[in-house]
Amino acid sequence: MFDILGGGIFNSDGERWRSQRTKAQMLMTTPRYRSFVAQSSLDKVEQSVLPFLAHAADSDTTCDLQDVFTRWSFDTTCNLVFGVDPGCLAIGLPDVPFARAMDDVLRTVFVRHIMPVTCWKVMRRLDVGHETPARRPADESVAATIASRRAAYSKQGANKSSADLLSSFICDEEIAGDPDADTYIRDMTMNLLVAGRDATSSALSWFSYLILKNLLYLHAAVCECLRLYPSLPVETKAVAAHDVLPSGHEVRPGDKILVFNYSMGRMKRVWGADCREFRPERWISEDGKLRYVPSNKFVAFNSGPRTCLGKEMVLVQMKVTVAAVAWNFAVEVVPGHVVEPKLSIILHMKNGLLVRVKRRS
Repeated sequence: MFDILGGGIFNSDGERWRSQRTKAQMLMTTPRYRSFVAQSSLDKVEQSVLPFLAHAADSDTTCDLQDVFTRWSFDTTCNLVFGVDPGCLAIGLPDVPFARAMDDVLRTVFVRHIMPVTCWKVMRRLDVGHETPARRPADESVAATIASRRAAYSKQGANKSSADLLSSFICDEEIAGDPDADTYIRDMTMNLLVAGRDATSSALSWFSYLILKNLLYLHAAVCECLRLYPSLPVETKAVAAHDVLPSGHEVRPGDKILVFNYSMGRMKRVWGADCREFRPERWISEDGKLRYVPSNKFVAFNSGPRTCLGKEMVLVQMKVTVAAVAWNFAVEVVPGHVVEPKLSIILHMKNGLLVRVKRRS
């Protein structure tokens, strides 16, 4: 179902997955890359998000905050992964084919989850219906970016000052020695792009919706938002060997298990009687410090060996963006606008998030 991700970190297992995770973790946890994430996120907020909201405020028009965040996240993630800013969040909200291709990919993946396997596989083979735009445009965009960077390096030499992940992959001697290096890089960057773009924008949209209700405690509120609205509302697990789940259910090889992260965040026996309330205080201990919650309870960033590598990056991006927006603008949800989840692999808002923006005096 996830062929768009190729043999990347989300689609692989065993030694291949372990090797990719080790490589990505090594690159993403360096002080240099962390600094790049923070500075790049802040620059994009100052140069794109704030000017766009200022334009909306001055023209006294509504704007779809979810669309703003999706465009911002795509620009930021492309810069972090590829070192390229596609400029999705310009004042005129331009149509960017690569971004549209990513939307088509996610839509196709979702349909595959609810359609019989034989049906969508036949449609894919015939290149019809929702399968038509699924992979080719996104593949071509990524391949063109990689080829362009390689060509530039072959003429001018590797730019050691570039901190984006594509530069790191191309300059890595171990990867360069792989005969399928381009496929490896394509799969890795595509996986990181999907993770960074949609998960972050989804979380920001829901968090903005909740924070606009005048709730405090930024970090705690972010965690509480992700508990109620995890960017990945459902996960698929395959059974490798016969086992008995904690619930007492037996599972056998070949079985498929769906883990509903969205529902787990609303279970009384996990979070208490107030599980449906947005209460950031649950994340703050009596001594005023952030309360530790194990990842097998707070599953928004997955758990165990597959815990999200970009967790800290997402939290930094969300806090930087929300703080900057809240400091500079008064934002209100348009009265009567219906906010509800959309059926999708990523927990987007079905009707977007229509808001009115005013400059703070």
